[in-house]
Amino acid sequence: MMKTIMAGIISLDGKIARGEKDGLDWVGTEEKGWIGKVCKESRAVVIGRRAYESIGHYVEGMMVKVMTRHPEKYKGIEGKVEFTSRGAKEILVELFDRGFRTVIIGGGRETYSEFVSQGLVGEVWALLSPVILGKGISWMNEGVAEMTRFRLICTEKFGSDSVVVKYRLADKE
Repeated sequence: MMKTIMAGIISLDGKIARGEKDGLDWVGTEEKGWIGKVCKESRAVVIGRRAYESIGHYVEGMMVKVMTRHPEKYKGIEGKVEFTSRGAKEILVELFDRGFRTVIIGGGRETYSEFVSQGLVGEVWALLSPVILGKGISWMNEGVAEMTRFRLICTEKFGSDSVVVKYRLADKE
C-alpha cells in the first residue's frame, strides 16, 4: 500500500504563490527547509513543472517525478529527476513498482488538483505561514473535487510564528 501526502506551504489566505513565476519567494528559509525535509524523508516526490522550476535545483537522495504536458522538452536525470506526461494514477503505480511506499505530492496547484480530484491523497500536511498575500495562486483549482473530509492527525508549532497541520482522509481510518 502506498501512502500519499499532499504537502505544501500556504499563506493565511490559502495561497501557495503570489503569481505563476513567483514560487516561494514569500517564504522564509526555515519554512523552505521544512518542505525540503518532508520531501527528502519520503524519498519520492511528484511535482508540477512550474513548481519544480521555482525550486531551481535537485536535492540528492530523492526521486522527483515532474508532471508536464511536454516531457520531451526537458532533460531529466535518470532515476533522480524524470519528466512525465503520465497521469497521477500511472505515476503512483510506477513509483510503487520501483519500491517507493510514501510519496509527497509537492505542488503546484494543477498537480495538487489532479491528485485530489482522483481521490489519490491520503494525508494533507500544510505549513501555515503567517502572511496574507492578498492575491495569488490558490492551493487547488476551484471545483476540483466534491467536498472531502479529513480528520486532524496533529498540529505542531514550527519556528517562532508558523504551524504545521496534518490531516488524514476521513474514510482512510
